[in-house]
Amino acid sequence: MNMGKKTAVITVILALLLTGGGTVGYILLFEQQDKQLESSKSEVDLSLESALPKNQQSNLGIQSSNDDSTSQPKIPEPVEFSVYEQYSDAESTQFIDIKVGSGDEATRGTKAHVVYTGYLTSGQIFDQSQINEKGQLVAFDFTLGAGQVISGWEQGIFGMKEGGKRRLIIPSQFGYGEQGKDPIPPNSMLIFDVELVQVDPAQVVPGN
Repeated sequence: MNMGKKTAVITVILALLLTGGGTVGYILLFEQQDKQLESSKSEVDLSLESALPKNQQSNLGIQSSNDDSTSQPKIPEPVEFSVYEQYSDAESTQFIDIKVGSGDEATRGTKAHVVYTGYLTSGQIFDQSQINEKGQLVAFDFTLGAGQVISGWEQGIFGMKEGGKRRLIIPSQFGYGEQGKDPIPPNSMLIFDVELVQVDPAQVVPGN
């Protein structure tokens, strides 16, 4: 090969490295980095079905808890909870945003800290947040999508933001179903008033 051809070949190689060839190298590098990042995510098995996307949730709207509200309807009191029986055959948890939060959002893999009160449709309280020795409510926490709570909570708390208050209306099939759970009778709809007080980010473990 003469000097002219060698120079031409070298020029082509340099051009490839500075354009297409270099680009291919960067693409391969980025793909490798993406694979490493994907493998470094939490190993918790998160169920997609238990944390429905927003377009599959059933939001009954924002309703006011203030007695003097004229622009929005007042949400039912516990003695009126039988009205929610109309949702007993719903295909997902229904919810009412009493107050929309402005902080971090509860999404699949995040840890939600909530205070709550649970009712039967009779208005009877069957569960509520514990109170410590200082008289303060103790928040309950769980990882969203990890199957640590009933699916009605998974569906209903998904998409809330810190500081938000929401009423969950949970058909029995998304609660404790035909078995029930003492003191919850079988086939019971459940009503929960929850406040999301804190959201912890989804944990990522370091890659190898």
